[in-house]
Amino acid sequence: MIVFYSDKFDDRHVYLADDEFLHCTKVLRKNMGDPITVINGRGTIFSCLITSVSKNSLTATILRSETHEPRHNHFAIAISPTKNIDRIEWFVEKATEIGITEIILQMTKRTERSRVKMDRLEKIMISAMKQSKTLHLPELHLFESWKDGLETLSKFEVKLIAHCEEQTQPIQEELGAGLHTVVMIGPEGDFTPEEIQQALAHGFKPVSLGSARLRTETAGLYALTVMHQSSFFTK
Repeated sequence: MIVFYSDKFDDRHVYLADDEFLHCTKVLRKNMGDPITVINGRGTIFSCLITSVSKNSLTATILRSETHEPRHNHFAIAISPTKNIDRIEWFVEKATEIGITEIILQMTKRTERSRVKMDRLEKIMISAMKQSKTLHLPELHLFESWKDGLETLSKFEVKLIAHCEEQTQPIQEELGAGLHTVVMIGPEGDFTPEEIQQALAHGFKPVSLGSARLRTETAGLYALTVMHQSSFFTK
């Protein structure tokens, strides 16, 4: 089933514009009177009928809707953007397919990339959500300040920082059932000792992702997979 994404809707109508509108009308040749299925990224599926088409957008009348709750707890990865942007885009795509709740791009002292195209990452997430038939679009945030990121991430019930220093516990031992969890993943070359100490002072617990040396994006995906497995076994 082909689905479209839109975050523009009200009690009676859903509105498509931009890439979703072009795909619907130019690629699939949908027109007035045709049925379409739209998801809003918040768990709702709309069964609609196209009732108005203009040059740049269309309006679809909602015939019925169905809302689904998230399948798991709130899982977030705070990850340092990689120098090769293709690698962080790969992470965003695969994490969305698996079902991550929130992606935080966290700048650190050793982060090698200073600029990130957030609009491109959002398009990648939308495409991955539709392809994997998931109904919830992850939240996407960027923290250019290390201090601001730490203070904001303190809201999580379980806060973990994966680093390569000694005195860390396996990540599996620090996960809790039913708890909002964030895992912080550093850049190539790891966090600085000062950043690790500051994170610990904000309530983060140090964890290990195993003995292998993982690339940043691989470490993020591994941590997300472990969180998912933990949620399945602790329900």
